[in-house]
Amino acid sequence: MTRPKGKRQCVLCGKLAYLTRDHVPPRQMFPAGTQLITVPVCLECNNAWSGDDEYFRAVVALRAEVQNNPVVNDLLPQIMRGVLRTGPRGNTGTIVSTMRDAELFTPSGVFAGYGGTYMPEDLRMSRFAARIVRGLYFHESTRRLPDTYGVAVYVVANFDPRNTTWREGVQKLIRFALEGKTVDVHPQVFTYAYNLVPDKADATVWILTFYGHTPILCFTVDRADHKAPRPLF
Repeated sequence: MTRPKGKRQCVLCGKLAYLTRDHVPPRQMFPAGTQLITVPVCLECNNAWSGDDEYFRAVVALRAEVQNNPVVNDLLPQIMRGVLRTGPRGNTGTIVSTMRDAELFTPSGVFAGYGGTYMPEDLRMSRFAARIVRGLYFHESTRRLPDTYGVAVYVVANFDPRNTTWREGVQKLIRFALEGKTVDVHPQVFTYAYNLVPDKADATVWILTFYGHTPILCFTVDRADHKAPRPLF
């Protein structure tokens, strides 16, 4: 753990503190030896979100769409040990408690049969994704997101693809993000793309993709302009 000398501003919470380096996304999602992005954060932020990290990794790794991903297959024994060890009250236990049979649809809204699924905790998924976007924003711009801005998060898999209006809107925003810069941190683990909103300082659109699936759409938004019902993080 490397700690820069003197107190500096934490990228995540903004307070002045002695800083360390935090991996974005967390190191536990990647194979050993992967060259990862790190950002300067305070010790409190570095330690505060390990539960969300474990939960998010389990949620995306247990999805049927990633069952052939070799990185996921290597991680699954460790993830399942965590689920079985912690039980329903642990970081990942709620995944098991929400498992059920459900209709499955492709991203284009085509019925794909029935299968087992679960309901991820939207708050924890959003909290995780917002933290990643704040870190990546600093990594790309070399400055932290202003306190007057928040991050809006939409986990694409949590919404009904049969809603044509919603699906077309999401596809349009994803295309906009892809027209900007795309980075493969690890092609089988994590890719992100982002674009700057014209004539709006610090407003950006991001698409985060984990293990080749599970796209998450994020926006950095001026809090004064935020009108959507979903919260900012």
